[in-house]
Amino acid sequence: IGDAVDRMISLFLEDLPGYIEQLRAASAEHDVATIGNVAHTLKGAASNIGAGRLAQKALQLEEEARSGTRGSCASQVSTLIYETNLVRHVLDGNAGHGGSTGTVAVDRRASREQQSRILIVDDDRGSRFALRETLLGEGHSVIEATNGQQAVEICRQTPPDLVLLDGMMPVMDGFQSCAVIRTLPGCAEIPVLIITGMHDDVSVDKAFAAGATDYITKPINYAVLRRRIDHMLQARTAEQRVHQLAYVDSLTGRPNRTKFNEHMESLLADTGRQDKQFALMFLDLNDFKLVNDTLGHEAGDLLLKYVAERLIGCVRKGDLVARFGGDEFCIVLDNIRSYDVVRSIAEKIKEHLRRPFVFLGREMLLSTSIGIAVYPEHGRDASSMLKAADMAMYHAKSAKKGYEFYEPHLESANLERLEMENELRNAIARHELVVYYQPQEDLATGQISGMEALIRWQHPQRGLVSPAAFIELAEETGLIGDIGHWVLCTICAQLNDWIDRGFEAPRVAINLSPRQLTNPNLVATFREVIMDARLSPDRIEFEITESAIMSRPEEMIEMLRELKAMGSRLAIDDFGTGYSSLNYLKRFPLDYIKIDRTFISDVMSNRIDADIVRTIIALAQALEVKVIAEGVETPMQRQFLKDQKCHYAQGFLLSKPVPAPEIERKFLKRTNNANLVHFPKQ
Repeated sequence: IGDAVDRMISLFLEDLPGYIEQLRAASAEHDVATIGNVAHTLKGAASNIGAGRLAQKALQLEEEARSGTRGSCASQVSTLIYETNLVRHVLDGNAGHGGSTGTVAVDRRASREQQSRILIVDDDRGSRFALRETLLGEGHSVIEATNGQQAVEICRQTPPDLVLLDGMMPVMDGFQSCAVIRTLPGCAEIPVLIITGMHDDVSVDKAFAAGATDYITKPINYAVLRRRIDHMLQARTAEQRVHQLAYVDSLTGRPNRTKFNEHMESLLADTGRQDKQFALMFLDLNDFKLVNDTLGHEAGDLLLKYVAERLIGCVRKGDLVARFGGDEFCIVLDNIRSYDVVRSIAEKIKEHLRRPFVFLGREMLLSTSIGIAVYPEHGRDASSMLKAADMAMYHAKSAKKGYEFYEPHLESANLERLEMENELRNAIARHELVVYYQPQEDLATGQISGMEALIRWQHPQRGLVSPAAFIELAEETGLIGDIGHWVLCTICAQLNDWIDRGFEAPRVAINLSPRQLTNPNLVATFREVIMDARLSPDRIEFEITESAIMSRPEEMIEMLRELKAMGSRLAIDDFGTGYSSLNYLKRFPLDYIKIDRTFISDVMSNRIDADIVRTIIALAQALEVKVIAEGVETPMQRQFLKDQKCHYAQGFLLSKPVPAPEIERKFLKRTNNANLVHFPKQ
């Protein structure tokens, strides 16, 4: 094997005087333990170079020393030293004649990413050299240690992929080292192969009891060793793959729910013993479903990966960031000293997730709601901690506060929310939802020009519930789709009823929520409802908030065009509160712009509000759309708007929202020819 053999012989000859000196000193001191250890090392070194007779003599001395017989040890030490001198004489005469044809051919084709990092632990340089050359030739990366204590420290700092341990070594032997390595973080499953010259069953049992994965004896058959190593690494790779599937989220690469639960149980046990605190954060991404529904799941998955990366950058080393499923993440903050530490990290997360995400040629804005529970104040087990953090998260979401610590009063608030959710699911079937109407006045003629439909919930116990109390819940639970469909059907039925009874019924405006706008079948469904009712589509107006439109303007342009093509009218609601682009505004097929009530309330006393209203009206005129002012409550406000050529006014000055019978009684006129056209059912 060329230069490798020459190098092994050279190392053996360099180390041999030291072995002889140790044997002589130990024999003089009658130190049978040292005699046995040196004989064991010499046995392995002799085996590596093929000195079988010397290896046999060393084995005899080792066994004699292990038996503790001092007298016979001395004579066998002399015999072994004599044998080593013979071997040295032969090797000195043949040094450099190993038949080398050049440097040993070493196959190092494996890439750095593919290399396995293997730790060789042996006090004999020749043995380490032989193992190192074998492993390097297989494309592995090699680290070396001369005793068990060094091996433990290497594993403690950076666990290798596999450990080759000599059984007998100074300072700490291979059996002790293996047992300690198994207790180190990340080392419980590392393959450990103990290599030793001891062939007895006791040594084999001792190796496996220490945690060895396998056991091989000296002299080493390197072909067998290579196969053993390959098998152990393949088994380790398969085991890691199974672990990956079981404990790691495949999308983000973060720990999954199973790993989170294990981590929590371990942390609870350690924290309970050490009287420490830790915090659990439960994160939910606000309106994430909109991303999947509008941009597709590929974009949603990509966004989740970016979110996971940003979260990792917000926490400390040692904290756990786990993906809990869907758009939910859990963060475990270990060993916190105060609530201020948790607040600081929560603020950092809010800030980092607020920054735009740029991918797929788009800029995406995102926010999160965070619930926080602290051990042991808010729970003493994983289940109660998670429940507390979850409740705090929902409270943070509903209050739009970003994050919230758990408080006991949230228990009752959460129960109330669950009750309301269940009741809301049944509200349609139980006919508890009702539609109120608020009229709009044509400021030029003083006539009623239209109405806005506003939903109310006639709850059997709570009384008349405002939409502010349940619309957000309907959005979160997905019930808004069913409610919106019911509202349109109810309005169509009401318009038909007024027409059939000879009333001159105006157009009716319906609010569309952001969640409804993510439904790809929305236009087709609404078209079917209106046609089934045999109504002229221009009697239905759809109102969409400025913020909903500008959250994804390109998609909204297409949907608005489809609604417009259907024949319905379109209005942008709450105008002035968002960040509309003039470039987009001129592309929207709008009929109306509604000025938000916040600009109307102080229009007579606040010069800035008055200027804003004038500007919006001028903008609408340039876009050739009409203006509806909301929140008109005084005659002076009405007159100001009329003077500015605002088209329509809506507010308490004319009427608060009222049920259909009151609208009919106060505002509708009878006519011989109703101005609502019936179309034949198709």
